[in-house]
Amino acid sequence: STMSMIASKCTQIFVYASALFGLFVFYNKAKRWFSPLRLIPSPAKQSWIFGHLFHVLGVGKTGEVHGMWLKECGNVLSYNMFFLGHRIMVCDLDAAKHILVTSVFNYVKPAYIELFMKKLLGQGILLVEGEVHARQRTLLSDAFKYENLARLSPIFSEQAAKLAQIWSRDATPGRALEVDIVAAMHNLSLDIIGLAGFSHDFNACDGAQTQLGDAYVQALSCMTINLANTLNALWPFRVLPTPPVLRRRRAERRIR
Repeated sequence: STMSMIASKCTQIFVYASALFGLFVFYNKAKRWFSPLRLIPSPAKQSWIFGHLFHVLGVGKTGEVHGMWLKECGNVLSYNMFFLGHRIMVCDLDAAKHILVTSVFNYVKPAYIELFMKKLLGQGILLVEGEVHARQRTLLSDAFKYENLARLSPIFSEQAAKLAQIWSRDATPGRALEVDIVAAMHNLSLDIIGLAGFSHDFNACDGAQTQLGDAYVQALSCMTINLANTLNALWPFRVLPTPPVLRRRRAERRIR
């Protein structure tokens, strides 16, 4: 009958899709066996499909699970995310200098970073790679001369001192103050960029709410590691009009 034929086709499609998915996961797992990256320590207990994803999502505070891994594995470690997407975490100063300064062109940004941030920042110096990055850096070199940066240095020091004063104000004598450094650095960066680039004080460190400031926070929230952002990074979720996607698009339009 027609229904039995449809059921048979659906079963075949499911079997083929499952087989392809299994081969994909096995390939991602097997290629690590022959990679020099296999020698980098990795946290124990991971899923063949989800890797360490749920370890990251299961901890409420940003960076807490990574701090635990540093104690377990050392300053350089590897871990896996969704579909065994590989991550290398580097907290060694010499290695960071090699990656970010000495051999910066050998280490390109992850695809998911470009996917989200290029919509927000465009093809600018922060995201482009290779020859395009070198050409833009040459064009901007005059703006980053010492005498030009020296005029901006008071803004950096004043805003850093302002944030330190806020923390001191919130601290209780004889009791440790717990601070969300990631959120604080986002606010500090927004205030510095506003003053240095646009002569506008967002007062983000003071908790002030502005449309543009809120738009930046909303747009950058897509980089936070959680289940919703993980799914929204995948096709077709990133093109569906889901509430997080619509909020990000509104924020990007406001910034532009």
